[in-house]
Amino acid sequence: MAKYEIKVIAHQLKGNNIAKYGDVVDEVQLDGNASELAKAGFVELVEDEKPAKEVKEEKPVKGSK
Repeated sequence: MAKYEIKVIAHQLKGNNIAKYGDVVDEVQLDGNASELAKAGFVELVEDEKPAKEVKEEKPVKGSK
């Protein structure tokens, strides 16, 4: 399974989860085509075997809709 490092401040994953800059996630967590996201500069393929971070759903901030 390919792993990708997030290269933007934050990126929305499947299930409305958010990954932050520097997080390493599995390809199946990405919401979109991984090669297109890499080409656009949002993510970068990780060559070495860094453990993928489980990104958990963030709770909404009080007062936001």
